[in-house]
Amino acid sequence: MKRLMLGLYTIILMATSITSVHAKDRIVLWKSNYETEANLAFIKLAADLTVDEYGEYELLPSEPLEQGRAFANLDKPNDINVIIAGINLEREQSTNTIYIPLERGLTGFRLCLIKKENEDIFANINTLREFRRHKMYIGVGAHWPDKDILNFNKLPVTTSPIAEDLYAMLDKRRFDCFSRSIKEITDNLARHRNNQISIEENIAFIYPLADFIYVSKTEERLKERLEKGLKMAINNGQFYELFDRYFKNTLREHNLYGRKLFFLKNENMSERARTAINRYGIASFSAN
Repeated sequence: MKRLMLGLYTIILMATSITSVHAKDRIVLWKSNYETEANLAFIKLAADLTVDEYGEYELLPSEPLEQGRAFANLDKPNDINVIIAGINLEREQSTNTIYIPLERGLTGFRLCLIKKENEDIFANINTLREFRRHKMYIGVGAHWPDKDILNFNKLPVTTSPIAEDLYAMLDKRRFDCFSRSIKEITDNLARHRNNQISIEENIAFIYPLADFIYVSKTEERLKERLEKGLKMAINNGQFYELFDRYFKNTLREHNLYGRKLFFLKNENMSERARTAINRYGIASFSAN
C-alpha cells in the first residue's frame, strides 16, 4: 500500500512539474502600449524569438489606465506586468527595467502642437533664451518624465494627470506648446482633428529620453525572457528592421535638421540608462 501511495505521489509530482514547465508566460501589457502598433510589435518580437527556450506565451492588454496608475499597478501582476514608457530614476528603482531603448531615443525629440494663431510668434523664436523670454508654457502629462526635465531647465509647465485632457487645455489656451514626441505627433494630430491646432514648424527640443520596457519586480523570468529576446533581435538585425519599419522617415518628415534645436539637460536618469541611449540610440548625449 505504501509503495502504491508513493507511486501515485511521484506521478502527481511529475505531472505538476510538467505543467509548470509548459505553462504559458502571461504578458499583460499596458493598454496604451497594446494599442500602439510599434510597441506591440517589439514585445511580440522579443517573445517570439524566445519561444524555443521559454515556451509559448499569452499577450493581453491591461485595463485602461493613465500612466501614473499603470506604474502603481505594476506591483499587481494580475492587473498589468509590462509597461513601455519614458525613463526616470523612480521608474528604474521601482521596476525591473530592460535597458534597451525601443525607439532609439526618439521620445526625447520633442515638437510642439500649437494654436494656429500663435504660428508667427513661434516662427520668430531663434534661441532657447528667447523662448523663455516669451514665457511660453509647455503642456505635459503630470506623470511624464518630461515634466521634471522641463522644470530642471527652467521652462514653465502646465500638467494634467489625464493626457487626453491636454488637447482641450491647449485649445483653451491653458498653455502654448503641447510637447509631443516626434515619432507620435502626426498620429496625435490626426486623432484629434481640430482646425485651430497645428504642428509647429520652427523649433524642436532635444534631450536624452527614451522608451524602455518595465517589468513587475515579481516577474523576473518574464524580464529575462524579454531582455534576451531583444538582444537576439539586435544581434540578428530584426530590432533595427522593426525600428526602420515604423520610424525610418520620422526625422525627415518633420524637417528636424531645418529647425532651431534647443538642447536640454536630463539629470533624472541613471548612468546605465544614459549609456543605453548612447549605445543604441540615434544620438549620443554627454553626462553634463
